Amino acid sequence: MTPGFKVAVNVAALQLMQPGFADKLVTRLQRSRLPRGALEVEVTESGLMQNVELALSQLSLLAEQGVDIAIDDFGTGYSSLSYLKSLPVSVLKIDRAFVNEMDTDSQDRRLAETVINMARNLGCVTVAEGVERLEHIELLREMGCMMVQGYWYSPPLKPDVFIDYYRQHNAGDTGRKG
Repeated sequence: MTPGFKVAVNVAALQLMQPGFADKLVTRLQRSRLPRGALEVEVTESGLMQNVELALSQLSLLAEQGVDIAIDDFGTGYSSLSYLKSLPVSVLKIDRAFVNEMDTDSQDRRLAETVINMARNLGCVTVAEGVERLEHIELLREMGCMMVQGYWYSPPLKPDVFIDYYRQHNAGDTGRKG
């Protein structure tokens, strides 16, 4: 696997609330031989709020094993910021609702910038979702957000299509010739 490459997996609230979920995931992670730090688990705010104590327990175990924890769709739920103090969060993902019109809507721009600054102050990485235009990338870069995802780069891909896409765009990193 290419150094710095990360696999992000969405985890549903129902999965996170299953006793032993983290133990099972750690076992699978060890079997897969995925390098430490190469897995990121994404959980929505609403998923975290269903049972904060169980979520804290599960996510802490994963974080101890080098799994990065991301809060997906940050800022769209009804949760409290207080959980950011206790959960081992390393990534905040700005929901596309704030990114989509930030080049034309000053309030969306301020909200995105606030999340970026808050994440930086908490020692978290920020990922902007729904990046579809060059203007988005330029604004986000100016705000200090260096990670994005969205149609600007690629639509969602099925696993077999992703493998071809990855090989095509990382041929120099894979050791392949030709």
